Amino acid sequence: MRFFLHSDGNANTLNGGGRLSLEIAGKENQDKYTFNPKKPVPSFIENESDSGHNLDSGETLIAIDHRSIETREDVLVYSSDILEAPLDLIGNAHVELYASSDALDTDFTAKILDVQPDGRALRLGPIEPWPYANPLQQH
Repeated sequence: MRFFLHSDGNANTLNGGGRLSLEIAGKENQDKYTFNPKKPVPSFIENESDSGHNLDSGETLIAIDHRSIETREDVLVYSSDILEAPLDLIGNAHVELYASSDALDTDFTAKILDVQPDGRALRLGPIEPWPYANPLQQH
């Protein structure tokens, strides 16, 4: 099953115009954000060994609400419509990202969140970073 990102050019925050759907993306408006190195986007598990969980061991992660991160203007959020039936996600997720940056070096990350009926956004699986230091290099 493949999902595609859609946007009106304003996917910033959970209240922005970013959408996730099964419809193939056409000519979409570009989403933009400004990165401030003095205020990086936090990770709830900064150091896996400090969290008491080893992600490689197969341990279950503590369910942490990510809504506070999704309110940041430097975070792009793409949400599906409310699912009418359960959806089983099995195996590794793959993200094909086309991005540009005017920074000498930057990282992009993607995560899949399960939004609960009460609004909590819980992460499914690990966060995948893509370091981007060479504009001709693909990740």
